[in-house]
Amino acid sequence: MRAGETLRDNNNNEVCLFPLEYLHISQGEHQQYAIDFLGWGANGRIYDCGCYAPFTGSVVYTGNDHNMIFWSSNPVRCVDDTLSDITILVAHSNTAPAGIGTTFLQGSLFYHTGNYGVSTGDHLHMEVALGHVRWDTTGTHLLNPSHMWDVMAVNDTVIDSGMGYNWREYYRPTPPTPSKPHRFPWPVYARILREKKTYKSSNN
Repeated sequence: MRAGETLRDNNNNEVCLFPLEYLHISQGEHQQYAIDFLGWGANGRIYDCGCYAPFTGSVVYTGNDHNMIFWSSNPVRCVDDTLSDITILVAHSNTAPAGIGTTFLQGSLFYHTGNYGVSTGDHLHMEVALGHVRWDTTGTHLLNPSHMWDVMAVNDTVIDSGMGYNWREYYRPTPPTPSKPHRFPWPVYARILREKKTYKSSNN
């Protein structure tokens, strides 16, 4: 997604968008579906790269590694066309995350890549889960995690290194064509008119 971008389905639900302009994976799925992404652009690596809110929501947790848990304000349309509340976890920004209760609108700058805490280099650690959840009992990942490519649409995202995962854009389903008033085929319609005329004549 691009800065300031928003997307809604035919029922005015926000569509969950991937939060970077370029998708470049540095480490594939680990820790129950978490993925690490590098900040990237047309000329390669970007450090302290801006990340945009994939939907409108609010911060419900911050902790070590400058990690942040962000909940959707309303149910959000996933790229697989399901509708669900969504939780994302991001980590490692060098800038401390916004405070608990802070609300961000879809498309607004809400985080950065970084290497704060337990990290070997500047990147974005991200996890996605369905529903409003927090840590699982081990404290290592979100409850009810989901594959990112089943949730986040990559509309207006340049895929530079997607590791072969099934990244997809979201397309609004075509609304059904309005039904037209039923008309008889002309030969049948003409016969009905003739019969009505004959009936009327015989009753005069």
